[in-house]
Amino acid sequence: MSAQHVDVVVAGAGVAGLQAANTLAEHGLSVTVVEASDRVGGRIHTAYTASGEPVELGAEFVHGRQPRTLAWLERASLSLVQADDRIVWLAGGQPQPLDAVLEGYGIIEGISAYEGADVPASDYLDALATQYSPAAIQFARRYIEGFNAARQEKISTLWVAKTEAELDANGGEHNYRVMQGYERLPRFMAEEARRLGVTFRLGQSVSTILLTGDGIEVHTAAGDILTASACVVALPLATIQKHQSRLLPHAHMLTDALASLEPGFTYKVSLEFQVPHWPADVGYIFSSPPDIQTWWTRPGSSVITAWFPPEPAEQTPFTIPQLREKTLASLASVLGIARHTLESTLVAMHQKVWHGADEFGLAYSYVRVHQLAAPARLAALNLPGIYFAGEHCAPGYAQGTVHGALASGEAAAERVIHRLGGTH
Repeated sequence: MSAQHVDVVVAGAGVAGLQAANTLAEHGLSVTVVEASDRVGGRIHTAYTASGEPVELGAEFVHGRQPRTLAWLERASLSLVQADDRIVWLAGGQPQPLDAVLEGYGIIEGISAYEGADVPASDYLDALATQYSPAAIQFARRYIEGFNAARQEKISTLWVAKTEAELDANGGEHNYRVMQGYERLPRFMAEEARRLGVTFRLGQSVSTILLTGDGIEVHTAAGDILTASACVVALPLATIQKHQSRLLPHAHMLTDALASLEPGFTYKVSLEFQVPHWPADVGYIFSSPPDIQTWWTRPGSSVITAWFPPEPAEQTPFTIPQLREKTLASLASVLGIARHTLESTLVAMHQKVWHGADEFGLAYSYVRVHQLAAPARLAALNLPGIYFAGEHCAPGYAQGTVHGALASGEAAAERVIHRLGGTH
């Protein structure tokens, strides 16, 4: 057991925690970041093919031109490339009309202007059944559940409306990728933090955060104790929800705020082949049930990514062999190619079952119906010396995004600085 005193402990080395650490250190405060994983970045996690092509296992797209994200990317000398937004709908390898897709996107554009009573997104779409085709309604349901990693019967329609409007205001109609790999961003942020004197304890999970008469005690699973004047909790929503009674035993008022937010869950599987088996001039491939319905790739790539939520009846996550079987069988059906042809040219499968990894918790969060103020309520909780950061408590309606996580880390750090002061 060892003890250490710093001004601030940051729990979690995702981009929210890294932003908080940099901002605090820039103001002359001593900071230690404690992270359960052996790497920084949290739900930004990049693998690479043998040729060096990035394969994003977590966050992948920069939605629009987000100032905070762009500023960090510029500092890190990282480049953005616009994602190919060309779409094809395939069934058995045959292109299908895109009428339902275009009509479905029209429904989503209409949601961004919605200002009525808050209802579950499922109810909102049910009410449109006489105005749009069944296929368009089904596409809109899939978009809401897929884009937000959400259950349509739980997610707030007003929240969907406001997040869509906020993205539109920042050029969200276009998506971008970090050319060199998204994980280069948190790696650079950690390097900058170390340059400012921040220390990192990787591979050490936080077990308990205690309020004491003298400040904060942060206990790690390894038995170490860090004392501090403040703690920024930048852990994923699902981790806090799952371990609340042990992690923050003094924070009884946290329960209601946490219950208003929902951790999303999804599967993301990337299949790497010797050669691409899909059309060369598309960025997205859509298909119909029972196949996996959403796929994407990039120009010239031999990697294709499947994105799909678990079915409501699924009680346990797929195993890796089950994921391999499901994605290969579905892709063969979508492309109209024999399964053994795909199997014989498969180089690797890249995946991270986010909702099965306790150190990350589930996928990004969303807001439940009638709980529009929940993220702000969590960010502003009055716990002496304890502050929250993460995409789930991002300012405005940027939950579920990297730029929202960055904003939340900066906001939490500013609250700490207001309380403790700083050198500049």
